[in-house]
Amino acid sequence: MLVDVYQPWIAGGKEGMKLLQSLDCGSDDSIILLYTNDVHSHWEGVTRLAAQIRHYRARLGNRVLLLDGGDHMDRAFSETEGTYGAANLHIMNALRYDAGVIGNNEGLTFEPERLGDVYRKWGQFPMLAANVFDLDSGERPNWLTPWIRLERNGYRIGIVGVTASYPDYYKLLGWDVTDPIDAVADAVAELRPTVDLLIVLSHCGLPVDERMAEQIDGIDLILGGHTHHLLQEGRRIKDTWLLAAGKHGNYLGVVECCRRAGKIHMKPYCIPTAELEPDEIIVQELGRWREEAVRHLAAPVTVLSEPLAVHLAKPSPLGQLLAQGLRSAARADIGLVNAGQLLGHIPAGEVTEGMLHAICPSPTNPVRMQLSGSALRRALKECLQEEWIHKTIRGYGFRGTELGTLCFDGLQMEATVHADETRIRLWREDGREILDTDMLWVGSIDMFVFGAGYLSLKQGENIQFLLPDFLRDILKSQLQNELELERCRESRFTLTTLD
Repeated sequence: MLVDVYQPWIAGGKEGMKLLQSLDCGSDDSIILLYTNDVHSHWEGVTRLAAQIRHYRARLGNRVLLLDGGDHMDRAFSETEGTYGAANLHIMNALRYDAGVIGNNEGLTFEPERLGDVYRKWGQFPMLAANVFDLDSGERPNWLTPWIRLERNGYRIGIVGVTASYPDYYKLLGWDVTDPIDAVADAVAELRPTVDLLIVLSHCGLPVDERMAEQIDGIDLILGGHTHHLLQEGRRIKDTWLLAAGKHGNYLGVVECCRRAGKIHMKPYCIPTAELEPDEIIVQELGRWREEAVRHLAAPVTVLSEPLAVHLAKPSPLGQLLAQGLRSAARADIGLVNAGQLLGHIPAGEVTEGMLHAICPSPTNPVRMQLSGSALRRALKECLQEEWIHKTIRGYGFRGTELGTLCFDGLQMEATVHADETRIRLWREDGREILDTDMLWVGSIDMFVFGAGYLSLKQGENIQFLLPDFLRDILKSQLQNELELERCRESRFTLTTLD
């Protein structure tokens, strides 16, 4: 019984003890699969995972296999941003990962060539992606492989990796990401005759994993991610087990595998990490990479003679500066962005890369789209209301907390509030009033296109994603333009309240 080799704290309190006491795959010919997914550079969670992983390795040695399901990197965190993901890879190397799959956070928020350079230089384990190809050549990037075969304690194991397909988005970065289920079906046909255990590392989300299990025979285990779902005791569909460990290192996935009567039996579950003490070795390693990131992010951007303020509930110079940049980047009639993208003011004096990252950490991209006057008017009317200003947003790349009002460029807005009614009038810069039937080119952000925030902004047409720049890249360019710095202090909004 594995309960004989683990300390009770390993599984986290009474719940963990209950799990441990039910284990029955403790024979010498068993193996233990450990699994992480959607860590998103949450270093506190990483250090707790590390403590758990180190304990398993100390007790079970080469019977342990460690895998990651993608989105380990998140550029909202300075250690990842300042080292372009090298910090993540070094931590994963230290924990001796056997394989991983790229998630959309790796695939869509890093430039492909630079990301490949980081993996080639620092990666010490295979990165999998059976459905990722170079758009021009049709070949797979040389730092990725579709699957691997390995042996562990007498088990022949095949591991396939697939990631979520956002084909239109990926094509802008020069990648062709194909249907993951088709890719897995091809891999299973290749691998199944030669392995005892076939595992899919799937950064595709639970609905895709469920279809995969239903449609493809021959998969023993799908280790899932992307939708941040937790399957604490696993789920079985036909002959396939599904397991996922939530997000941010809050759980470690565990799958015990043992042979009985010539067959491999699996017991999947997830162990909570909240009660664990951080692994001091990994804490020290992180400290070294944090110092490296700080050095990179200390690079100067500009020097401001005056501070730039941002306000969640009203247009502000910093918010308008970002809206100006979006309008310029999109070659649009107007620019539009929510104040909640900006998490703080910029003081007078030297501005560094680290300061821009701290106030604008979201991996949000600009977009160009056509929007009707009526959809624009609805959003600008809503952005005056407290329920919208303080609306909590989660996901869609947003790393702030509240939505905030809208900041804009290229138009003037007059709002008149009388009793419970608010009337909005909008003018272009040349003085023409914007009518509901007008169609305008708008420079804005992908979050709105995906349906987060002001919902009428999802009605945009002829949408063009402007990759690979983030909002902080747009802001950096604006801060280096004296004319734009003068314009951002203009008044563009008048509010009148009638008794």
